[in-house]
Amino acid sequence: MLAAMRSREREGATSVLIAAAVVSAVLLLSGFGAPPRDVRPARTVSSLPLLYHFALISARAGRILKTGKARFLTAVADGRGGWYLVGGSGLSHRRANWTGDPGWGSPEAREVRSCSGVLTRAGRRLYLDGIVRKPGSGRICTIQAFDADTGKRLWVSAAIRPFKPSYAWNALAATPARVYVGGHFHWIGGRTTGILAALDPHTGKLLGWKAPSFGVDPAILALTVSGSRLYVGGVFRSIAGKSRHSIGALDSTSGSLLGWKTPVKNNPAAEISEAGGYVVFAGENGISIVSARTGEPLNNLLTATLAMSNVGKFAVSGSLVYLGGYIDIQLPGNSGPSPHLLTAIDLATGRFTNWGPEVTANHQQVGPIVPSGREVLVLGEFGRAS
Repeated sequence: MLAAMRSREREGATSVLIAAAVVSAVLLLSGFGAPPRDVRPARTVSSLPLLYHFALISARAGRILKTGKARFLTAVADGRGGWYLVGGSGLSHRRANWTGDPGWGSPEAREVRSCSGVLTRAGRRLYLDGIVRKPGSGRICTIQAFDADTGKRLWVSAAIRPFKPSYAWNALAATPARVYVGGHFHWIGGRTTGILAALDPHTGKLLGWKAPSFGVDPAILALTVSGSRLYVGGVFRSIAGKSRHSIGALDSTSGSLLGWKTPVKNNPAAEISEAGGYVVFAGENGISIVSARTGEPLNNLLTATLAMSNVGKFAVSGSLVYLGGYIDIQLPGNSGPSPHLLTAIDLATGRFTNWGPEVTANHQQVGPIVPSGREVLVLGEFGRAS
C-alpha cells in the first residue's frame, strides 16, 4: 500500500512538472515572450491564441512596410520572399509584400486546424500537426503533408496519442529523407514510438528510425535539422544515459547521441535554430546563443544581457538573429538605453545592430518572427507600429 501511494505521488509530481514545462513552451512559442520566472498560468495547448496583428518589416533597415490585422498561429518562409501561414482560415500562402495567392490551396488546406501551431517546410513540401475529428474519438492530432506549390494535401499520418489531451504538443523537423516528430507521446497509430519518431516524407508511414532514451518522463518541445545533426530540445536531463539538460544533438540518420553539449542551462529549450556556426535556443531564461562546435556561449556580456531581458522569440537569417520581446539596451546610433520590442544581433560581431523597428505590443504578445527574402514578418498583438 505504501509503495503504491509513493508511486502515485511521484507520478503526480512528474505530471505537474511536465504540465508546467508545456505551458511555458506554449507561452514562449505562441506569442507571449518569456513568462515571468515564478508564474505558471493555467493554460493548455488546446487554447493556443490566434494572433490578430502582423507587421511587415524590411530585413536590413528595420523600416515598417505594412501592418494590419490577421488571424494566424504561425508562418514559415516559402523560399521565394513570401510565406505559408496557419490560422483561423487554415493553411494559406502569401507572396512577397503580403499579396494574396488566390490560386493556391485546396479544400483540405482551408479546413485544416493545427493542434499546437507547428508548421515546417522541406523543399516543396509543407508539414503541420493537423486536427482530425472522428465520431467517437473526438479531437485527434496527426501530421499532414501538403504540396507547397499547389496547397494539395498529400497524406495524413496515423493518430499521435499523447499521455493526456493537454500534452498534445508536437515538434516537427523535416529533410528529404525523414519527417521527425517529437512531443509527449509514446504511440503513433498502434505502434510504440517513444517521444521522438520519424515518418516517411512520401507516405507518412512510421519508419524504423530509433531515437535514444531521454530519461524519466521526458517531453520533446523543439526540433531542428542542420546538416547531419538533429537538435532536440525539451524537458529532459539525459539522453542515452548521458547528461544533457534540455538540449542535445543526435545523428539525423542513425539517431545516436552526438558528443556536442552546452554548459548553458535554459530549461525548457522550446525553440532551436542553427546558423553561422551557432546554436540559438529559447527557454525560461530568454534566448541563449552558443557555439555549434564547442557549446560555449557567444560572449558573456551578451549572455548576461539576454538573460536579464524578457525576450522569448527569435528567428535566424544569415548572420542575423532577430529577437522579439522587451529588452532595455542602447542600439548603435542612439543617445542612450531605451526599451525595444524588436531587435537583432549580428552573429559575426556578437553585438546588437541598429535594427529596432518601433512596434508596441499589448500585454507583451510577440508572436513568430519569420524572415523571408528582403522582409521580416512579425505576428503578435500590436498597439501601433511606426
